[in-house]
Amino acid sequence: MKPDAYMPFYFRAFFEAIESLPETVGLGYLRAICYYWGHNNCRGLENNDEALRRICRIDRTEWAEYGPIIFGQFFELDGDGLWHQHRAYQLWEDTKKKYDAASVGGKNRWKGVSKLERSRLARQAASYPRKRLADLANSKLPSLNSERISKHPTKPTARQSESD
Repeated sequence: MKPDAYMPFYFRAFFEAIESLPETVGLGYLRAICYYWGHNNCRGLENNDEALRRICRIDRTEWAEYGPIIFGQFFELDGDGLWHQHRAYQLWEDTKKKYDAASVGGKNRWKGVSKLERSRLARQAASYPRKRLADLANSKLPSLNSERISKHPTKPTARQSESD
C-alpha cells in the first residue's frame, strides 16, 4: 500500500492537543494535517494565508483569530519558508521507508519469474476462495433443513422436550 493511502492517527494525542481550543481550530488543524499528508506528502505548506485558510476551511472573519493557533502552535515555519508539522513529517518518513523496503522485497521475490507464470499464479490465487467455497458446498455437510444442531447436545431443546 502506498504511503499516502493511509495516515497513522493518534486520537488521544490529537484530542489532548486541542482540548481547550474551539472546535473550529480542531477541525482546521485536522484538515491541515490531512492535506499535508495526503496531497502534499509532507513536503510543507506554502506560507500563504489565503491558501492555508482554504485548506483549513475557516471563514475569513475567524482566520485572524484561529489561523495563528494552527500555524504557530501546531505547525512551524521552517527555514525553507514552508509550514511543517514535525510529528507527521517523521511518521511520513518512517512509512515511506517501510513502503520502499516492501516494494524492493516484492520486486526481488518475483525476480526471474516470467510474466506468464506471475499471471498464472495471480489467477490461481484470486480463484482460490471461490474454488474452496465450491468444494465445501459440494461436500457432505449437514443441510440447514436437517435436524437442528444444539449448542448444548446434552440438554434437550424445547422442541425436543415437547416431542418426547
